Amino acid sequence: MLRINFKIIWLEFYDYNSKVKLTAIYDNNNEIIEWYFDIAREIGKENGVPFEDDLYLDVVVTPNGNISLLDEDELKEAFDRFEVNEEDYDMAYNEAEQLMNILKYNKEKLKDFTEKHLKEMLKE
Repeated sequence: MLRINFKIIWLEFYDYNSKVKLTAIYDNNNEIIEWYFDIAREIGKENGVPFEDDLYLDVVVTPNGNISLLDEDELKEAFDRFEVNEEDYDMAYNEAEQLMNILKYNKEKLKDFTEKHLKEMLKE
């Protein structure tokens, strides 16, 4: 009999003072798979539940430190369909660029931050 025991842990961090939501994704050995940043028009709470108004553009950091910008095509398609205006389109790219510049020099801080919260969550 084949038995597969695999879990994935997603930790989501909403910063209500920014345009970025962080998701840290861990494997069954509590090793980071990736850090995934959503660029949002707005991040907030409604009836106590966090939400983001996603602008399609994403930044991903891998465990080896590679930083990638994803889903530019989705943002462009949303712009072409008039779901995203020019101001939001430009803001999404500006936020992503600033985030990638910050991440270049703060990957260890990112790792320490999410691992601290993972350990706290696993204690419960």
